Amino acid sequence: MKKTVIAVMIAAIITACLTGCTKSQPEKTVDTISFEKPVFLSEEQLTFRNDSAIIMSEKAMLETLTPVYEYMNSHPGFSLLICGLYDSSDISDYGQGIRELRAELIADMLIEMGTDSDRVETTGLSPDNPFYNATDGPGSNDKTQHPACVLIDASAREEYGLP
Repeated sequence: MKKTVIAVMIAAIITACLTGCTKSQPEKTVDTISFEKPVFLSEEQLTFRNDSAIIMSEKAMLETLTPVYEYMNSHPGFSLLICGLYDSSDISDYGQGIRELRAELIADMLIEMGTDSDRVETTGLSPDNPFYNATDGPGSNDKTQHPACVLIDASAREEYGLP
């Protein structure tokens, strides 16, 4: 699987170089956060380049993740499960690699901010997982148009049918 992640990274970098990275980023952040329900963050909020795991603005991603970090800092017993998302029609190894890499990049950012790595878990959420198309899952119609990840209280993983 490591070779797949590396291949995804290389393909994403080549794509970025060929298409340019000049798109301005919206100033979207998460003001307050609670993990009573899954929290969805879009490609735009996390500044992932569409259809990739390339971060276009580390500063904007940091601003988006700051409330998550603050929540975790004020709730020392809380652990987070980060589920990376990508195009639901792509069930290939490439698509799964992007899902996993997005989750890992978000976790790395939270750890760099000071979150204990033991409190952060990652997975790539495949569209064939039952949670994906559940009422509160990333595949439901009331979510952001391009979700990049879903953040879940790690203790609730079984409730959502996650491994």
